[in-house]
Amino acid sequence: YQREVRYLPGNGRTTCAVAVSNFTQFYNSAGACYMGMLIGVDRVPIFEWVNAATGWNLTPAEYLRIGQRIQTLRQMFNIREGIDPKSLKINRRLLGEPPQQNGPNRGVTFDLDALMKAYWQEIGWDPETGIPTRATLDDLELWDVVKPDGGGAPL
Repeated sequence: YQREVRYLPGNGRTTCAVAVSNFTQFYNSAGACYMGMLIGVDRVPIFEWVNAATGWNLTPAEYLRIGQRIQTLRQMFNIREGIDPKSLKINRRLLGEPPQQNGPNRGVTFDLDALMKAYWQEIGWDPETGIPTRATLDDLELWDVVKPDGGGAPL
């Protein structure tokens, strides 16, 4: 099976995937429209709009950190509710199993496990389990929210 470079972690791709994930969580929390956001932040000044609406003066990086907090809380909620992050899989056909015989993805397969581990590592979660690390929870100021004696998932 062919594994094209564009479908492998590395060369900043994983960093971009995490940034997109964090941005998506941020603009969803702000009530922004997914379709509208597809045209890009250079045309939709979402950060300026949220600053104007809240009176804050946060940077885009600070808003992406908010998105990371949301993404991490969602992950911890699922773990607390007994959902194993490794069990969340997409249809094998989307992974190229079996590989398509025609079209632009002919013969292409995706190593979802490698992509998940790289994403988890980049976002600050254990790459083997998908559980946010203590360091990440501390950095995002979430430890008090999810600590084990408060009903959170085991770390």
